[in-house]
Amino acid sequence: MWGSSQEKLLAKELEKTKVEYAIEQGTQMTQEMEKAVLKEATRSIKEEITIMAILKRTDKKRYGNLMNELTNAYLVGKNEFPTTIPDLLKLLNNYTPIWKPRNTSTVSNITTDHSFFQLSMLAGGSSEIKYLACTNGKF
Repeated sequence: MWGSSQEKLLAKELEKTKVEYAIEQGTQMTQEMEKAVLKEATRSIKEEITIMAILKRTDKKRYGNLMNELTNAYLVGKNEFPTTIPDLLKLLNNYTPIWKPRNTSTVSNITTDHSFFQLSMLAGGSSEIKYLACTNGKF
């Protein structure tokens, strides 16, 4: 899951931190400081990867609306994705999906009623009602 985009992000974060440190302190960062910055940035990137993996594997029936909401918000410039694993778990545990009624049939000529009326009486057949019988004549 670690690729070139994560390496670029890591290098960008290190460079940004170096510039901020140089502006604030007026000196360059030491090797130990750079290692600490790289370690923290690596941990942060790995946490983001884990969050996305967990979100990708969530149940679509329960969390499909949540994923759509997060994705749509991101498209309009609002990054509402959780940034830490505890935040993600809190969101998943407390999310209430939007209630939608069950899909009902829109075709009006389909009936769901049952009729036991025997059509043979309408077609000029005998008006005798037939019953289901077992092989021994009972039922």
